[in-house]
Amino acid sequence: MTADRRPLLEALCTVLRAHRLTAEMTPDGLHVTNPETTSCRPEHPSATIVARRREDDGGRVWFLTTGGCPLGEADNFPDAVTAIKSLVTAGREIRRIVRHESGVRINT
Repeated sequence: MTADRRPLLEALCTVLRAHRLTAEMTPDGLHVTNPETTSCRPEHPSATIVARRREDDGGRVWFLTTGGCPLGEADNFPDAVTAIKSLVTAGREIRRIVRHESGVRINT
């Protein structure tokens, strides 16, 4: 994570916490979990979010998962928050579809 992107992730962290998600900065990016979602696994659904420039979008900064799944432009928090909430609320099948449609390889 570059120092110039940290403020974006910290701002996103604040917004996600207001939406009752658990969000904390880690060396890898912003780790987000949904403590209210139950699953058959002991851990809660989670994602680690980074902010990177997308060359295919004119170099604009986007929020992405560490796997490269685009979640929303960094200057459009509502879209990014909606995508992140869906990601950490949805079941494993939905996360698999999101990864597939973003072009990220799926290990099944």
